[in-house]
Amino acid sequence: MTPYIPLHGSAPLALNAASCLAVRARESACRTCADACPIGVLARRDGAPVLVDGCLGCGRCAAACPTEALCVPGFAVSPPGRGTGVTLECWRVAPADGMPDALRVPCLNGLTLGRLLAITAETDGRPVALLDRGFCPGCPTGGGDAQPASGLVAAAAVLLGELGVPPSRHPRLLARPLPAGRMQADPAGFVLEERVSRRGFLTALTARTAAAVEPLLEAESGPARPAAPLRHRPVPQDRQRLLAALRRLAPGVPLPTHLFPSLEVATTCTDHRICAAGCPTGALNRFGNADDGEGDRGIVFDPESCVACGLCVALCPTGSITWSEAGSKAGRARSAGSTDPAAPRTLTRHRHQTCDRCGAGYAGEDPSCPACRRDQAFAKSAFGALFGGAGRS
Repeated sequence: MTPYIPLHGSAPLALNAASCLAVRARESACRTCADACPIGVLARRDGAPVLVDGCLGCGRCAAACPTEALCVPGFAVSPPGRGTGVTLECWRVAPADGMPDALRVPCLNGLTLGRLLAITAETDGRPVALLDRGFCPGCPTGGGDAQPASGLVAAAAVLLGELGVPPSRHPRLLARPLPAGRMQADPAGFVLEERVSRRGFLTALTARTAAAVEPLLEAESGPARPAAPLRHRPVPQDRQRLLAALRRLAPGVPLPTHLFPSLEVATTCTDHRICAAGCPTGALNRFGNADDGEGDRGIVFDPESCVACGLCVALCPTGSITWSEAGSKAGRARSAGSTDPAAPRTLTRHRHQTCDRCGAGYAGEDPSCPACRRDQAFAKSAFGALFGGAGRS
């Protein structure tokens, strides 16, 4: 079964609920998709994305989603194997007005940084240009901005500059204005392009089914939390594209630290491991026997897979997890001597043993589990209240 399903009628927007942070756990405050929608037809309601009539298929919500829970057809483009340069056009530019051999996408503002840099890496030195036709201020997908894609191009330039990639390889905006009246205002004007893109989109989704995340586990009573780790959670493809493109564009150059969030876990952690069970990308993984028993258990963190969604922080019942988007020195110091911010590292290691009172497994050095210690403390307090003594253990 394909995990992506249309959100509303014939709208091009599809949702993979198992990857959606809002659906996975109500502790998550994520509403990036709703905030990204330029016309306000996408909202978060009752812990899930809700779409009403009017979706333009611009892809801005999907580009903003950190876990690729949303998909829109039309953006899976690759540069041609010939020519002197690569240009990207918006669907609202009529084919007759477009550049020959241009890569056509529904909206330039729906491109992700990973997609743009992947195209840049695939051109083998040819310049990449996003064509600014001057339509954005009057286009409903523009959200009122003169050229929202300028932020994407600037972000690409910053990253590539940090890696020493020459400016000639940086994607750029290229002003080639057309009269405002030439903009295809009616989506019916690019129905054929949408139909072709949707066919490829559905084919790609079907191919990804085998590696897709499993359906959400049924919620336990009380706060909604996964009861067990979700297998086959792929790292978002755009995250993979971004890192692979940067390594191809600057081979042998260490990637910037700020691309790899750093998690830190306080000593208040009691090894619930709900963070690993709920992690949507598998950046957090458990090691050690998952069943009750004795031995070391804990959490391993893979910064390359982390999309900084913050769900682990929201799910932790003891509030023991903090994260730094820029990659903290303290967090890297815990990586067993490794200075590579992308290297997997052990976040926690707990000794597990069997309680000498109730026989339950638990993490810690005390001879009895936390529940038995609480019961013991309560009995001691009650004895003191009743008899005025200190009580006995």
